[in-house]
Amino acid sequence: MLPSIVDVANELGLECVERTRSKKEVYYRCPFCAHHNPKLSLNPAKNVFKCWHCGESGGVLDFEAKLTGKTFTEIKQQYFPLKAKSSLNARQRKKIGWHEFKKQSEETYKQHAEDMTADWQLYQFFMCRKYFAYLSVISLIDDDIRRSELVDWWCDEVRRTEIPSMTTIVLEGFSKSAPWQAEGAHIADTAFEVCRATGDFELADIVVNTAFLLFSTLQDEVEMWQWGRYETKFGHPLPIKNLTEARYFL
Repeated sequence: MLPSIVDVANELGLECVERTRSKKEVYYRCPFCAHHNPKLSLNPAKNVFKCWHCGESGGVLDFEAKLTGKTFTEIKQQYFPLKAKSSLNARQRKKIGWHEFKKQSEETYKQHAEDMTADWQLYQFFMCRKYFAYLSVISLIDDDIRRSELVDWWCDEVRRTEIPSMTTIVLEGFSKSAPWQAEGAHIADTAFEVCRATGDFELADIVVNTAFLLFSTLQDEVEMWQWGRYETKFGHPLPIKNLTEARYFL
């Protein structure tokens, strides 16, 4: 349930002016523009706010987000936590080979939902590793025009993964440490060395070199999984429940 916008204002220490209270609105000094008159109007019935001086306005969740410095999504999840296991849409299921699965009984669906979740987590790991490797190689190219062409290609490919916020996740790999980031960087360094040794920096050459290294790495890993070693070639453990076909990771 949504909190009362007046309760949020009071809990966060906003200054209310008693003489401005009415049945429909309560006025506070605006924390966004610090105007000396109480210009921030809170409507408890509609749970919205508006400052009549600076123009800031919105609903209660946006209000709390602005006051606390948190994102709207963080505030929303605070009041409406996401389900531990959310269902995948049809396009996402197709990416991991579950597009023909149809819900039967509640018990079988729960069992398959766990398997789908595990496969989707693996898919995300390998997509992050793959596209971080590509982007790492692209970032090392000196030619601005060629680099721009490669970035456009990269963005188009990333959108096809059907992973929400994939671009942001991969970009954060340059400042945050993650297993897929370390492995992608290693693959990128190797691919770039091949490009530099041969002098081939055309789009096709870079993509082929990186793709070949990713493919050969994955082929080695699939062989490891078949022997019961559920980890990447670089030693990162993987929560594999089913031996999903490797082509879904390429």
